[in-house]
Amino acid sequence: MRRGSGVLFTLTMVLIGSLVGSLIGVVLAQWFPVAGQSVAAIGLNNPVTLDLKVFTFTVGATLRLNLMGLVGLLVGLIYGLRH
Repeated sequence: MRRGSGVLFTLTMVLIGSLVGSLIGVVLAQWFPVAGQSVAAIGLNNPVTLDLKVFTFTVGATLRLNLMGLVGLLVGLIYGLRH
């Protein structure tokens, strides 16, 4: 496997792991509230806007992980690095 595709695979596994983990955390939060609590919110509070008078370009992103999303991220990272 080429080096670039290994990095892409690992990043894909991290993304999938965090998404699945967050989904599981939302479902489990009905019975275990700690599973759905947000542990990290990283990103921009207000989107960044670039106004060039001809067009306006706006970018904004926020990553919010709950406890299970963080576990899924770590599982995806370990799986991606070992594969």
